[in-house]
Amino acid sequence: NAEEEADALIKLKKQENLSDQEVAKLIGKSRNYVTEILSISNLPESYIAECRSRGLTQKNFLIQAVQAFKRGTHQEFLDAFSEGEIRTVREAKDFNQNRTTQVRAHERSAKPANTETTIQRKGNQITILSTDSKTARRIETWLRKNIDQLDFQE
Repeated sequence: NAEEEADALIKLKKQENLSDQEVAKLIGKSRNYVTEILSISNLPESYIAECRSRGLTQKNFLIQAVQAFKRGTHQEFLDAFSEGEIRTVREAKDFNQNRTTQVRAHERSAKPANTETTIQRKGNQITILSTDSKTARRIETWLRKNIDQLDFQE
């Protein structure tokens, strides 16, 4: 399993005083692969245990869980996994990429946003209210572009 592989690589790395690159060469893998596997062992045990309890044990999912943890979105990631919103590694990568894009876009904004957007749901109706038409137009454009990507299976 991924945790055992990470532990074995850490042991090898420390025992032989090797770099990630040297470990990679020794085991016939890329440095990137070794670094990703080693990153699993850097997760807090409580987070690993929560991943296990939710059935998130496959290596590539754990690597994406590491990315979510680094970004501070690990709880959202686990919830999305548990609720079936993340079913493939591609969806896990998309989750992390979308969260990163949102954070970067927020960090880039030079002036504080004076707009307020609220989202309300009553039954099968969702209402999005914005105090400025430009924001409303951007939300509408984004929704129209992305609505087809949603999976509405019950």
